[in-house]
Amino acid sequence: MPLHTVLTDWTSTSGALVRMASAIDRHRILSVIPGLVILSALPFTLARAETFACWLALLFGWTQLGGQCGHAHLSTMNVLWHQGSVRWLRGVGAYTAAGLITSVGVGTIVANVGRLSGLEKNRASLVICGLLALALALREFGLLRFPIPEWRRQTVRTWAYNFGWTTACAMWGAHIGLGVLTVITYGGYWLLLAGVAVSASPTFGAVVMAGYWIGRVVGFWLVPVWHSRALPDFRISYFTYRPFHALGLVAAVLWLAAEAAR
Repeated sequence: MPLHTVLTDWTSTSGALVRMASAIDRHRILSVIPGLVILSALPFTLARAETFACWLALLFGWTQLGGQCGHAHLSTMNVLWHQGSVRWLRGVGAYTAAGLITSVGVGTIVANVGRLSGLEKNRASLVICGLLALALALREFGLLRFPIPEWRRQTVRTWAYNFGWTTACAMWGAHIGLGVLTVITYGGYWLLLAGVAVSASPTFGAVVMAGYWIGRVVGFWLVPVWHSRALPDFRISYFTYRPFHALGLVAAVLWLAAEAAR
């Protein structure tokens, strides 16, 4: 092969790799901005249990972008954006609406189960939730190792071919919104459900899980800002979002400890 051909191929390949790396770095930088904004709102949420729980739900939902399903669906929304803004808007809108319905349903059901079981917010329940938050925080920091309950099942890709993109996005959102029927990357989701059960308030449960879902889809609505043909590898996304989730768990431990000490 002529030398100039080799050099041309190498130059084009290296150029493509540089552009890909630049796009990935840009995505990683932009991806942490929502997390920083959410963290900055913490001081304004500490006065009431409802506002703190919603803040925590929003943060935990957003960090699920670092999970398998979150990363895969972000990639899907990225593809839809490159196929046209109208197709992307239909897809992300259907995904958001369907998942919101199922997430609110889960919060309402769990709260009603807590109410029927006689659970209530008291010092004992606060301590139990605090210990759960502590265990999950130690897990995220790598100091404890234990599996969290989850159903190792992702959404079905072929739905897009069987039902069309918009309907498939709605079905994917409804599935992921159920939470307990899919992969759960970070354990904070179970802390939210524990808090909802202890509250024994269907309204509280619905609002908290709605906040969690809003956090999960924030990244999808930001695709026009950070869209790229090269998204980070799943492992890169996982370690990008994990510290934010761990900080949320630490905040939960401290808040629950303060409430229990009153």
